[in-house]
Amino acid sequence: MTSEETREALTQLARESKQRGWWNRYGQTITGPYASFISFEHEATGLLCYETIVVNGLLQTEAYARALNDRATSVQVSEDADRQVQIKLNRQQRLTGEHPPELWVILDEAVLRRPFGGPSVMRDQLLHLATTADEMPHVSIQVLPHRQAIFPGMIASFTLMEFPAPDTSIVFSEGLTGAVHGEAEEAARCTIIFNELRAAALSKRDSIRELREAAQMMGEQ
Repeated sequence: MTSEETREALTQLARESKQRGWWNRYGQTITGPYASFISFEHEATGLLCYETIVVNGLLQTEAYARALNDRATSVQVSEDADRQVQIKLNRQQRLTGEHPPELWVILDEAVLRRPFGGPSVMRDQLLHLATTADEMPHVSIQVLPHRQAIFPGMIASFTLMEFPAPDTSIVFSEGLTGAVHGEAEEAARCTIIFNELRAAALSKRDSIRELREAAQMMGEQ
């Protein structure tokens, strides 16, 4: 599939998704790149996510999401902040639905040590990650330890979304407003980077152990 064909397929997918999307009722709270991101995420069959700063939105507890929202969006009014948290909780329902996506998340070790909301909130968040990875077969979580040397791809968070159509995927790069890249070349580059990160990270079983140990350390603070 050419880049132009990929772009057309993704545009059509987003258009169809927006017509029936639950997020339409949130009006101006979900606009621009974030609206595109949610519509694609809703249709994706596979999600490959690398996080360098915070827990992925699909795996955040409500308390963690509220603490993160309070710190990152201090200029927002309370009502809008509440809607942002509710949007994340609605997004998470896909993981427990009839046809959940395959979710593979790699967390930089720094994410485990940054206690948004304080030690108690972070402890519960880490235990939630460990339990989810242990009990949901379609969710894989790996921790990338600090001892790994820096190499290309470890600088910025990104989500690679995969769809049923052959060679159709899209990359969402994190930022203050977000940015969606539909080019096949960008998706292919991020796929290579993600595979390198996956190989460098702890195994899934060792990552669950690391999450539980980090939660215990938070509980001792």
